[in-house]
Amino acid sequence: MSQSANVRVHESQEGILCAVCGNPLPARPERRYRRHCSPACRVKGWHAMQARLPLDPAPEPVMPIGPTPEQIRKSHKPGTIKVLRLLQAAGARGVTTRGFLGAFIGNHKARIYELRAVGWPIQRVDESSHSSRYTLLGPPPPDVQAQMASV
Repeated sequence: MSQSANVRVHESQEGILCAVCGNPLPARPERRYRRHCSPACRVKGWHAMQARLPLDPAPEPVMPIGPTPEQIRKSHKPGTIKVLRLLQAAGARGVTTRGFLGAFIGNHKARIYELRAVGWPIQRVDESSHSSRYTLLGPPPPDVQAQMASV
């Protein structure tokens, strides 16, 4: 018996035998590497080989790398902090849409929405059809102040 390419080929006095059923293979020079006597035996052999393959082990639970979803919700984006600092520096005169764009703050409306959601009182006054002035009216609740002091 010889072994080639992880498939056992049985040799006997009649020649090479089928790897599945054991019948002798017809001697054909163009098919000297053939392992099975028929397509049906080839399919059976393939299914038998697949059944012998080890199954993949169950995946292990993955430990999250980085902040938890709760930490992400509580954290502030750098753009949000930049908008807050700009509003605090402007004081009572506020910051216009052009002022945010001049400070290279894109999507300032979303950052203001985030600050309002946390508790910062921000007033918006429309100056024209395409410009608004945003003013910080006062301090936020104490717990928000403590959270922002650590940033």
